[in-house]
Amino acid sequence: MVAAKYAISHGSTLTETDVKRISIKSIVGSLDLDFLCGLCGSVRNIILTLFRFCPCGSVARFIINRWNFNMTVKQYADEFDLWQRIEAAVGEMSLKGSTSTLLEKIAAIPIKKSHATRRLGAYVSQGGEPVCIRLQFAQETENLQQTFLHEVAHACDHLSRKKNSPYQQAHGPSWKSWAGALGISPERCGESAAVKDLHQQRLKLVAVCRKCGAEFHRVRRLNRNRKYIHQQCGGRLKTI
Repeated sequence: MVAAKYAISHGSTLTETDVKRISIKSIVGSLDLDFLCGLCGSVRNIILTLFRFCPCGSVARFIINRWNFNMTVKQYADEFDLWQRIEAAVGEMSLKGSTSTLLEKIAAIPIKKSHATRRLGAYVSQGGEPVCIRLQFAQETENLQQTFLHEVAHACDHLSRKKNSPYQQAHGPSWKSWAGALGISPERCGESAAVKDLHQQRLKLVAVCRKCGAEFHRVRRLNRNRKYIHQQCGGRLKTI
């Protein structure tokens, strides 16, 4: 109908492609922006609910891995009922009068999706300010929550120190105290079978030894402008 009116008013003959383009444009233009925003929010909530209650979480993780969520620590913690635990830990560890300020800073830290397969998460800071918390969403649901709290412990440890001080001794006694307050094990590194499998899937042949024929597999390719030596036999590597 819209395409027909367009053709009459412009006095031209439309192709099938033109008809489709005009029809789609008219449909999209008639949609309410508030309705679209609400629809996107509903879809997001459905995915997060799936991720939370699905026994293996594989379907939800598949979707999350391909959807760049713009979330903060507070929003993520609320989805998994972890914010009260963070509040309790901050109240236990912080000095009087600094609790609300520290919670506000922690709550506003962005959550970003990590593509790394050698680590499960990371707290990123620059100087004395937090940048983000990166999480590898391919890991198991329970494991992901532990990783999230692990990185929150880093954020708490950093932001509770002197103003504008660089973050050092990331897994020192102070961080271990925060980890204990958050109810997680004060271990430096965690493990995830799902992330290990993902790492194996991403490995590719990057070089072959010209002398003994040994093959080398990595996620990233080697720089072809450099020369590499096989330490075992001393042969040169042929980059692929």
